[in-house]
Amino acid sequence: MSLNNLIFVIYLIFSLFIPQRLGAFPLDSHRMKNSRHLVVLCNGLMGSSNDLTYLAQKLRDEGYLVLQSKANELQHSLLGIADGAKKLKEEVLTVKSKNPKLERISLIGNSLGGLFARYAVMLFFDETSNTMHGLIPESFMVGFLLS
Repeated sequence: MSLNNLIFVIYLIFSLFIPQRLGAFPLDSHRMKNSRHLVVLCNGLMGSSNDLTYLAQKLRDEGYLVLQSKANELQHSLLGIADGAKKLKEEVLTVKSKNPKLERISLIGNSLGGLFARYAVMLFFDETSNTMHGLIPESFMVGFLLS
């Protein structure tokens, strides 16, 4: 892992976990809360769902439900942002239907994955309820990892 990749991963981990580390709430209640929080990881151009595996494992260790999106892997990432976002939305809705206790959602995109995530937010954000198909949006992060 290059230094830039390591710095990016450390930034993401700290930005998600700082409140818990400062004692804002007990660890056990934090894990319970996290189990109702879906974190969607979106890979970049010609990437795979395994690109952010290290981050996914750290999030799972903290109790989050993690979706390592397969919607836009490899050559499927070349089909365009609109189509990629629609496929990402369908994948998220499938996970939501299998996990009815989900309450919150965060999206993390790497490079082009960030554009897929941004467009997907536009597709399924409901302004009247300020939710994404009933899920409360929590965090949105986009980064660019150099290999």
